[in-house]
Amino acid sequence: MGALFGGAARNTPTWQNGFRLGFIRGHFARVAGAGTNLADLTLQLLSAAGAAYDAILFTKQLVGVGVDVNLRIAADEAGHWEFRNNDLLQINWPNPDVAEIEWGLTVGLELLADAA
Repeated sequence: MGALFGGAARNTPTWQNGFRLGFIRGHFARVAGAGTNLADLTLQLLSAAGAAYDAILFTKQLVGVGVDVNLRIAADEAGHWEFRNNDLLQINWPNPDVAEIEWGLTVGLELLADAA
């Protein structure tokens, strides 16, 4: 299963049970002008268990126009990328040139049968 996120969109899908992250792909395109093209992309857990469990899980430095993101979770790491019901996985990329850069992400998720 995949979910599409992009730009300034704030999509917050919810499911009955948890999910496992499989991949994140991102593409960035300059549609006008010239300027700063790169910024850090971060994945942050906003835990249903409370703020004490929130954490930055991954940072890819300096991605953007000309530097796409392709994060693929290896099979032997998959268990470390499971999230509980009501956990939020927040993907942040502070667009350095909002008026002139468009971007989108494809996020591959697998729904879990039961995540206590």
